[in-house]
Amino acid sequence: MGVDLEPDSQFEKRLKEARQWNDEELPQGIRRRVLSDYRVLQAVQREIRELVKAQKAEIRDDSAPAAETMRKLLSLRAVGLRSSSVYAKEFFAWRKFRNRRQVGSLAGLCPTPYSSGKMQHEHGISKAGNRWIRAIAVELALSWVRYQPKSALTTWYQKRALRAGRRAHKTLIVALARKLLVELWKYLETGNPPQGAILLDWRAKVAGKYVVVSE
Repeated sequence: MGVDLEPDSQFEKRLKEARQWNDEELPQGIRRRVLSDYRVLQAVQREIRELVKAQKAEIRDDSAPAAETMRKLLSLRAVGLRSSSVYAKEFFAWRKFRNRRQVGSLAGLCPTPYSSGKMQHEHGISKAGNRWIRAIAVELALSWVRYQPKSALTTWYQKRALRAGRRAHKTLIVALARKLLVELWKYLETGNPPQGAILLDWRAKVAGKYVVVSE
């Protein structure tokens, strides 16, 4: 049909006026289906905006432990509203960890060793923990490499990535996700951020601004 329309505020008007490559109007059935999909998209986007607004208000004003955890996590560059919210409410704010092994195990990011006679190797990560945390941890590890380039964790990853083959990169990013999760736990417990990490003003960050506190 050769029709390309952006789903913006003028979409319904431009859809009505749109013409095919041969200057004919769009078929009524197609127009109704596209308009229905557009309205569903608008509703979803409104829900997302309301959710983000509520999250920002919670971080600014709430005195609950989860809100304080979110504020601390947001002080780190690379950590956004979604990841700080999931980490706080699904992981850090509701229980205490005794050691790094517990942190990795609950997220399902611990290796599973296999031993039989003289043979010893790993079967990969256990995946027995919280799958939401595991997904966010890997996503945040990728973001960390990009937005925290001077941190010790990024240096650790980059040195090994240069030597590793393409297949090993997936294993490396999972290993980085596990290390980063442990470092975030330490940061929340002690107040000491991961080595070399850039710290931001969380209040400015919630307001959509970028203010470096230290690096």
